[in-house]
Amino acid sequence: MKIRFQHIRHPIRSLRKLKRYALCKPYRIRHLASFFRSIVPYKEPEKWVFVVGCYNSGTTLLEDILGMHPKISTMDEGVFFTDELLLPEELGWTRMWCQVVDSVRLTENDHTPDVTKVKKDWGVFFDRKKPVYLEKSIVNSARMRWLQANFRNSYFVSVIRDCYAASEGIYRKSPTGAWGIQKEEFKGKYPIELCAKQWVVNNRIIEEDSAHIDRFMAVRYESLCESPRNTIEKIYEFLDIDGKVLWDEKAEWNIHGRISVLKNMNPYSHRNLSKSMIEKIEETALESIRHYGYPVLSDQYGHGD
Repeated sequence: MKIRFQHIRHPIRSLRKLKRYALCKPYRIRHLASFFRSIVPYKEPEKWVFVVGCYNSGTTLLEDILGMHPKISTMDEGVFFTDELLLPEELGWTRMWCQVVDSVRLTENDHTPDVTKVKKDWGVFFDRKKPVYLEKSIVNSARMRWLQANFRNSYFVSVIRDCYAASEGIYRKSPTGAWGIQKEEFKGKYPIELCAKQWVVNNRIIEEDSAHIDRFMAVRYESLCESPRNTIEKIYEFLDIDGKVLWDEKAEWNIHGRISVLKNMNPYSHRNLSKSMIEKIEETALESIRHYGYPVLSDQYGHGD
């Protein structure tokens, strides 16, 4: 982490960023993590909320919106801040856990992860004054049953988005940096059909496992963007959290790397797809696209099935 002028102007904020950097994989300093676990008292929240869904489906957006509630403390991608939960990145599949499902999936029958350590690792980052802890990790889509079994009074909110837009986002935002795409055959870019496979597997497992979840709610990205106040009110009701939605339609959000008012970005993503890319997505995901009731884009070009 480079030292900049703002780090001197805002030392407390900078120390928080430094803590996140030092405790986040792949740079995680384990001795420092143990130190924080020992000095920061862990406080069990009244309830846990887990936001799940495929990459580039609006999970971060929903996390940010729900995090505005005064009772909710949020943590983004908590799986990077504990050694107890395996990452697809550690198996060579950055942002592509569909390729290592058997290795990352957990159910109530799994007892290997040390739940106490996970909670203490995460507790370092939550605001203990708030009664609700919200954690969002994409790979935890494959761990809902395990999370429910080990995190008392847990709620799950799943976000699903149009397959074409989600796949385009995964493709466009190809991972770089410390992890990057580790498979040389892809030359720094996952094929679009593999991005579509991630969407299919991600949502299939969420749907299958939701039958075992006591408190589960599915939200459409499109509904969140087009009817935010109504959608958020329904989520509050599901979570049994009091609070009037004070929605500012002019508020700007970081939406897929763009600072913008809240709007459905699917048309933008669709325009980035060639006809060939659309066909490859449909070769992988057509059945699932229809299952979730999304329009088939190739029909617009007269490709048929």
